[in-house]
Amino acid sequence: MRVDPNILAQIPLTVPHRKGNWIEESVLREQLVREFIEKNRNGVDDGGARGGDVRGAPQVELSPQLQYEGNIMIRNSGTSSALTILGPVPTRISPSTFVPIPLTTSRTTAPTNHTVFRLMRCPEYERSAGGSGDRDMRIRYGERFYVVWEGGERPFYLYSEPKSFLLASKVGKRQTAVLGPDADHRAVWELQWADASMRMEMEGAVVD
Repeated sequence: MRVDPNILAQIPLTVPHRKGNWIEESVLREQLVREFIEKNRNGVDDGGARGGDVRGAPQVELSPQLQYEGNIMIRNSGTSSALTILGPVPTRISPSTFVPIPLTTSRTTAPTNHTVFRLMRCPEYERSAGGSGDRDMRIRYGERFYVVWEGGERPFYLYSEPKSFLLASKVGKRQTAVLGPDADHRAVWELQWADASMRMEMEGAVVD
């Protein structure tokens, strides 16, 4: 839904004829309308696509085809939103004080350094292309890789803590994926064929 940008100027700064106990409620409603219009105008919608602020972020060119080390955007087809980093990026990394970088989704269509990631193949899956000695950059089902964000001073890896009985609480159920500086077992991902009955047969096939 598009909103006329000029409508913001048509909303009065004050509520006329303020009488009785409804003054605070009217002011609050007024503020909510202003916030909604501002978010709509900037392409941010909290209805399934939460607001990562990508305004002013440098533009990044996407790769022409899907391959390892190429620039990609990761989209949720259900909400038409893109994976986006949320919050400031730390410039000094200390293992004892590092706080993981949270992620959100944003309905931006622009590839910026907040929304662009790279798939980096795990070392044990490196291969050459047809014996030529050149690296085969094609992505295959069953291969393991890292999802890397390189918009800061160093690479950050998408990871998520696995659930366990100790984490099976109200907080544990809201398991999140974040960015961190370590490429360990928590940051390893894999593309699998959607149909489980064909998964073994399709392992090793190139992802088109």
